[in-house]
Amino acid sequence: MSDKRTILIFDEDKSVLDQIRSLLPPNEFAVETITDGTQILPMARSQHPSILIANPDGHGFNAYDVCKYVKREMNIPVILLIDKTSTTRAQIDECEPDDVFLKPLDGNGVLNIVRKNISFLGE
Repeated sequence: MSDKRTILIFDEDKSVLDQIRSLLPPNEFAVETITDGTQILPMARSQHPSILIANPDGHGFNAYDVCKYVKREMNIPVILLIDKTSTTRAQIDECEPDDVFLKPLDGNGVLNIVRKNISFLGE
């Protein structure tokens, strides 16, 4: 069995997904990415990731599904990935994320926040 933790990332921008993937050491994390927010729940159910990172501005993102179900029912920490110009502040507040990444991303910050949230799980 692998010691890698699975990270599920949703963003419509493939360059952002590639950037986050490059910031997470491949020997430590298995990274799954999706560009369609309607796939968050099916992927979370099938992959049961250690953390979900999601852009609430993306098409198909539903704060109720993601934050109420994934976070509360599946006990998966949720980190939201937002632009400074995000129009989804209400969703962010409703979601009560475990953390928030602001774009542009800070490489050390991403890795530190991911590791911190995994440590809270006792993994």
